Amino acid sequence: MARAFGVGAAMLVVVSAFFAPAVTAQTGSCNDPLPTELVGNYSGMACSPVWNNFVLRYAQGGDNVLRVVLSAMYSSGWVGMAFSKDGLMVGSSAMVGWVGKKGQAHVKQFALNGKAPSMVVADRGFLVSNGHDHTVLVKQAKIYLAFQLNFDSQLKKQQVLFAFGSAIPVNDRLAEHQGKTSITFDFTTGELGSFAPANHLMQT
Repeated sequence: MARAFGVGAAMLVVVSAFFAPAVTAQTGSCNDPLPTELVGNYSGMACSPVWNNFVLRYAQGGDNVLRVVLSAMYSSGWVGMAFSKDGLMVGSSAMVGWVGKKGQAHVKQFALNGKAPSMVVADRGFLVSNGHDHTVLVKQAKIYLAFQLNFDSQLKKQQVLFAFGSAIPVNDRLAEHQGKTSITFDFTTGELGSFAPANHLMQT
């Protein structure tokens, strides 16, 4: 049975999730259809497996709104997708989604201002959503993080980061991630650029 949640937010977030070791090695697929709960607002999207079992679905309109559905295998914890100006975590803004211990869904933007947990700040960042609703849905051991962002112009090549953590956030504090990567993604062609070594992502 699916759990679907709508969350209104003025800003957006990084995404992460808990993966059992055997699950992390699996590759995500674009062949799986979107859950019916998302079809209305997120149909007609391009799709690309991007890293581990992360699958990125996306579409851009003439109004410069980017629609995104990020999916991954999930049991608990958090998953996130960040937008960066230089491919580094510090200085980026991320959309993060998770389901709490009581089943409540959360979608928040985080400003990644530094390496210390106190410098990863909820409800801050440079991403703009103009009141669009965002959704977290868990179905068949997968999490779907769906959100919409406004940009000044259509995105082309963009530095993006993906990460996941095994601990459920408490009081909007993200625990340390268990995995992360940085790539260049072309939102006009779907082309993936080179992956950055994980130990470079925290550099300032």
